[in-house]
Amino acid sequence: KNHTQTKHKKDSKMRTIKQILMTAAGVAISSSLYASPYVELDLGASIPLDSKIIDNADASYNPTIAVTSAVGYAFNQNFRVDLEYGYQEADIDRIAGVNVDGAASLTVHTALANGYYNFKNSTKITPFIGGGVGAAFLEGNLGSASASDTVLAYQGTAGASYSVNDHLAVTGSYRYLDTEDGALGMQKASFSDNLVRLGMAYSF
Repeated sequence: KNHTQTKHKKDSKMRTIKQILMTAAGVAISSSLYASPYVELDLGASIPLDSKIIDNADASYNPTIAVTSAVGYAFNQNFRVDLEYGYQEADIDRIAGVNVDGAASLTVHTALANGYYNFKNSTKITPFIGGGVGAAFLEGNLGSASASDTVLAYQGTAGASYSVNDHLAVTGSYRYLDTEDGALGMQKASFSDNLVRLGMAYSF
């Protein structure tokens, strides 16, 4: 009887171990099916926020166009990361209330490392949120004079993607970007904006 009970316990443990291994293997296989590199290209309308510039005076900007591109990797259906480059040139409309439209601008290049969470569901539309940190290269131009600096930048994003097929998706998102103050010659300046963008993402 004791021998039968011992054998039954061993068989039960073996079944439990097999179930755990099969479950783990299933999770690994399921994750690997959705793991893939991807590229994305976006075009958007940027609304820069007022900032301090030239002797702490307020500077206001005209709306402009921003372009961003990214190379990333999706670990599964939910988590993904990417490296993003962005570019925009914002014309300064007024400085301390004085109209300088056309005479001054701020060019912004960004390089950001981002992380995203996709709210995957049974539809073709997948909402997502994300954030990132990196560097911004600011170049201020006033007439024939220019100055530049590289500063810390960070962003937060919310949006959604629509799956056209297994590889291609249309994306739409809102992004808030902000930077630390940069030393542009004898002056300081920072940059922040609200960006609404549309793009295409391709998964390999």
